[in-house]
Amino acid sequence: MTQDNRHEIVVVGAGSAGVTAALRTRELGSSAALVERGNMDGTCTNDGCVPTRVLAHAARLARDAGQFAD
Repeated sequence: MTQDNRHEIVVVGAGSAGVTAALRTRELGSSAALVERGNMDGTCTNDGCVPTRVLAHAARLARDAGQFAD
């Protein structure tokens, strides 16, 4: 997040596409705000594809860190 709390990207909707867009924005080095009218919930966000992607990304990072010595 920038120092003055402004964001370069505002994503409206916390469904699977919105969460993916916000995460990708951060991966690319920009600041993002994710806006949802109600609570962030649903199968994809809490139990399905989003946690699966996070675990897969963490596994790739762990694998890559283990290969640094090579």
